[in-house]
Amino acid sequence: MRKIRIILLCLAFSLVCRAADFINDGFAYQILSSTNKTVEVVCDASVDYRGVLIIPAVVSYKGTTYKVVAIGDGAFLCRYQLKAITLPNTVKHLSNRAFYGCTSLSAISLGDSIESIGHYVFHGCEALTEITIPATTHSIGRACFTNCKSLRHLSVNTMTPPVFAQMELANAYQGIQMDSVVVFVPQGSTNAYHASYGWNFFTHIIDCEDYDGKVLLSVVTKGEGCVIWNGRDSVNTGTFPVEKDSRPTVIVKAGDGYTLKSITLNDMEMLPWMQGDTLRCPQMTHHSVLKVLFEKREAFITLCHDRNGSLQIDIQEGQPVTLHINANEGWRIYSVTLDGEDVTEQVDAGNCLRIAHAKSGMSIRVILEKDGQFAVWNANGLQTYHEITHPMVIPDEAVAVDLSDILSPEVIPNSNPNTLYLVDDGSVMAERLHDHNVICDDKAQTIHLVDGHDIYVPFDVEVEEVDYVRTPMIGTDGHGGWEGIVIPFSVGRIERADNHEALDWHHGEDDKDKNMWVCDFSKVSANGLFLHDIDQWEANRPYLMAIPAVERGSFHDLRGCPLLFRATHTTLHHTQDMSYNGLYGTLARGLQTDVYTLNEQGDAFVWRPEETIDAFRSFLVFPMTEGHPAILSLKGSATGIRLVEKQKAQAGIYNLQGIPSSSNVKVGQGIYIIEGKKTIVK
Repeated sequence: MRKIRIILLCLAFSLVCRAADFINDGFAYQILSSTNKTVEVVCDASVDYRGVLIIPAVVSYKGTTYKVVAIGDGAFLCRYQLKAITLPNTVKHLSNRAFYGCTSLSAISLGDSIESIGHYVFHGCEALTEITIPATTHSIGRACFTNCKSLRHLSVNTMTPPVFAQMELANAYQGIQMDSVVVFVPQGSTNAYHASYGWNFFTHIIDCEDYDGKVLLSVVTKGEGCVIWNGRDSVNTGTFPVEKDSRPTVIVKAGDGYTLKSITLNDMEMLPWMQGDTLRCPQMTHHSVLKVLFEKREAFITLCHDRNGSLQIDIQEGQPVTLHINANEGWRIYSVTLDGEDVTEQVDAGNCLRIAHAKSGMSIRVILEKDGQFAVWNANGLQTYHEITHPMVIPDEAVAVDLSDILSPEVIPNSNPNTLYLVDDGSVMAERLHDHNVICDDKAQTIHLVDGHDIYVPFDVEVEEVDYVRTPMIGTDGHGGWEGIVIPFSVGRIERADNHEALDWHHGEDDKDKNMWVCDFSKVSANGLFLHDIDQWEANRPYLMAIPAVERGSFHDLRGCPLLFRATHTTLHHTQDMSYNGLYGTLARGLQTDVYTLNEQGDAFVWRPEETIDAFRSFLVFPMTEGHPAILSLKGSATGIRLVEKQKAQAGIYNLQGIPSSSNVKVGQGIYIIEGKKTIVK
């Protein structure tokens, strides 16, 4: 059959390909009207249509300019190497078989003026995933989308459904998964499309306004039962917009006398991932289809897989039953219980459990354990695999480790207090690591981060409480200064670690008292650094902070005092790019080249060809070109603004480093501590 099909296609190719009136810039054209000066793109054996093509709106021939208004019959027939094509807005008609058999065509733009689409236009376009039909289209030929196997999105921009030709043909949509394609239509037109013959063959029709940049979750159920999602019951079908990268949760309810036979997401079986009747879907990055099949049951036994739910299977009361436990490669049987009794030793060498007299309602629980390798991430985010041992010894280089489905009786953590341990929710592994940073199914109760140790966060984690301990520097001159900082969560509170006294750092219009300053760059130039206070601490964004070195009014000498940066009900963010206006951050100690780093006094950035930067620190990347200084000074002004005005000093004036100014010394424009309050000198 394949050979016959190829011969027929080649024959069709030879019939539609004929000599064009002229060829211009890689396209063959035939003149439709010399009076109206219009042409159509046609097939010509001498022209090789391949790759990515853009058809022009107008074309010149013998001094006359013609408008391109149509794609001719079989113009691109069987052009297997055509990848993508863009039509101009002047094209109004797609003739029969225009793109028939373009098996590699994965993207097409039809413009906004198409009035009619002929028969078999997209037939066999196996790589095409989405098509947008403009608002001007009023008719579509028969079998237009036949064998568009990858088609997922069909956007139709006209309020009145275009009319399909000869939809009585049984194979009109042959090769298309009708319950996997979503048809987007203008707001308020869904009822018209559901009632229109041909369009009503599609399972999912949705207002494009409801989509609004989200991804879609389509639900299809068969048999007696329903899927509950977001408080709504989907008895048969439904399509719901969901936030991109979210993980929606669905509850599956079988009807009376029925049981769940299978549940698939994008054709992948999800039964092993269910917890009871609940499935938390993987991250939604594109349109996904959830299919649920219920079947009728009579006598049954319940087969439980670890913690992740159960499967009820039909039996004959009192008859012998043999259960073959299939442990996939990389897994092994940890234990088997029958009605609460451990029967692991009764499982034979072929992983079979034989029950002489089965009775309805029996419960069998199987717990499987990983066998082979487990994954770890190092400080640079590189993922490697290590052999599972008993006891489990965590490698020194690991800053995150996946211990899901591992039931080793003993775990030996590494010495890094910031290491993240990924485990299954409710597993015994979580209990053995209770005093470490444990993440259960992308969530954590508490995370404690310690300065001076690397960390890598492989994905966003919902955290009930997280903190980071940092001791401010003491400069070589004995005074506190600026230092770089970056933290993987949004800080909500800063306090002394010894007595948990809250420190004031938020910036406000009337806020002049501060225990510390936290700033980022508003401007960087060869003349200096220009900083501004922040009013919200963002995760993975580098900052500079400074601690006053005096105790006056509400200020305290915090040099050498451990500080606690805390947040509750927040997110520990995935480690990725950390930069802002030339200021960069790192959560892992490592060598950096061609950077500015703060000196030991914390009052200037000094350019260094290479420097080892500690974890949780920020540094400046500012290219060393002619005219750029080797030292960017912060001394003399808390904001780095140059001294441009002079005035007499006042008694009790301290700069941000805690150095007092004598009464005879003039100070420049900047921020100072005067009588225990932050004061701006203009």
